[in-house]
Amino acid sequence: MDRETRVFAENHFRGLRGRLPSRVCPPLDRVDFIEKPDSFTYADFFKGYLLPNVPCVFSSAFTESWGCRKHWVTPSGKPDFDYLLQNYGDVVVPVANCGVQEYNSNPKEHMPLRDYISYWKEFIQGDYSSPRGCLYLKDWHLCRDFSAEGVFTLPVYFSSDWLNEYWDFLDVDDYRFIYMGPTGTWTRRSPAGLLRWPAL
Repeated sequence: MDRETRVFAENHFRGLRGRLPSRVCPPLDRVDFIEKPDSFTYADFFKGYLLPNVPCVFSSAFTESWGCRKHWVTPSGKPDFDYLLQNYGDVVVPVANCGVQEYNSNPKEHMPLRDYISYWKEFIQGDYSSPRGCLYLKDWHLCRDFSAEGVFTLPVYFSSDWLNEYWDFLDVDDYRFIYMGPTGTWTRRSPAGLLRWPAL
């Protein structure tokens, strides 16, 4: 996670102050930014954040070895469309329209990834505008439909993944999603508000 996202997270949690019981989310003046993986143990995470239910933000150093970090983006940090097209171009992915709201979500359609990437490039060339709206590749179950080997490694801090262990055992579903899209895409966090993440 970059520093821009850290600032966003801090502002988000400051905005929650007073709206959640202190046992759920203690009052915070800031959100800790954990910079170096080699100086932060599972015990540190458990005692300092998990047990007291305190948020923190991990730096991008925690994901440097992930295949998606090495292959899905260029050295400048932009999406590597060529790699994605070569490896997943024909895969059908779910795409939400951020400009339309239906109840508490956005309507979705399914399209081949190559069509979505074509849209994404046109959206950027059109000065981040399109008659089709602002489309967001959202809730793609890549790990369920393909081998996740080489895409990411689950950090030790999140190794107690009971929800996915349950669904993996039943071989029905999972809660491992891929999200990607151009600037302007967003994810609804609750009926009370929106959660916006920096996008490319």
